[in-house]
Amino acid sequence: MAEDFEKWEIAVAKNVVNKFLGTNKIKGYDFDDLLQECLLHWYQKRGKYRECKGTTKKTFMGKILKRRLQEVLRDQSTDKRKINLLTEPLVIAPDDSELDGDSFDVSDKKQKKDFDLSQHYIAMESDVASVISKLPSVQKKMCHLIMEGYSMAHISRILNKPRATLYDEIKRIQKIFLDHRLNEYLE
Repeated sequence: MAEDFEKWEIAVAKNVVNKFLGTNKIKGYDFDDLLQECLLHWYQKRGKYRECKGTTKKTFMGKILKRRLQEVLRDQSTDKRKINLLTEPLVIAPDDSELDGDSFDVSDKKQKKDFDLSQHYIAMESDVASVISKLPSVQKKMCHLIMEGYSMAHISRILNKPRATLYDEIKRIQKIFLDHRLNEYLE
């Protein structure tokens, strides 16, 4: 990605991010995340620069990046970036040894309720696996990394995507889960 930018563009982005982090704290973002976010944003916006407007390209870039960082901060403060993570069920299905012999009496209401709940989660896990298998590869990989307990920063580095993009992907995954009535798997 660095080859897509001139040295001065990277220097301006680093300078803007450094100054911004000197006065603001954005939870869940470190310097590299914000730098990547800024460079991606600049890549999309740099074609809008018009020399006749009376400002240099560096000044224009600085203003664009400051606005983007303010948007990220504002989004965080209004909880637009708050995500719900996929979670594993709290009830663990009984293993086969618990179902053998006298240790499991279906007439006991509590054991029956636990057994029914366990069967429900086994069926739901199968449904979740089925839905995940049909997701696009990036979303599928994200689901597996989230279920393995990776942080969003780590997933961002693994997939080489900015966190903002990953949050958007998670919203799409959540919608798919809700469409399949698997909202019990959303926290």
